[in-house]
Amino acid sequence: MKGGKQHSTPLSKDSDFKINRLSNLRTSEYVFPNLSNGQHLLKSGMSSVLKPMNKTHEWQGKGGPNISVHGFRSTFGDYIADNTTFDGAVAEHALAQKTPGTAVASYQRQHRGGEVSLKDMLLIT
Repeated sequence: MKGGKQHSTPLSKDSDFKINRLSNLRTSEYVFPNLSNGQHLLKSGMSSVLKPMNKTHEWQGKGGPNISVHGFRSTFGDYIADNTTFDGAVAEHALAQKTPGTAVASYQRQHRGGEVSLKDMLLIT
């Protein structure tokens, strides 16, 4: 869920298989539950992991920048652009980013019928 809207990302057959094999170890309905209460991860979940890392890891001592959630998202987009043949819209969709331009976003919703495209599925594999 992002911005109050459901967001789905398909899994590759291999990922789906692995998650299903681990189903007997499940402690929650979530794939990655909050370990303290079994609920979903909070919006600040990744930030709460990165904050202590920024304080204690050696890249700080070398004057390196703080790492951030936005930085991870940006790196993913850069990786897709530099190392694959997927267009940027596929990476943006995988990150649940809005597609620029309401006409384009509207067309994609109608074209996809709210479903994930084959390109999206291939990106995740």
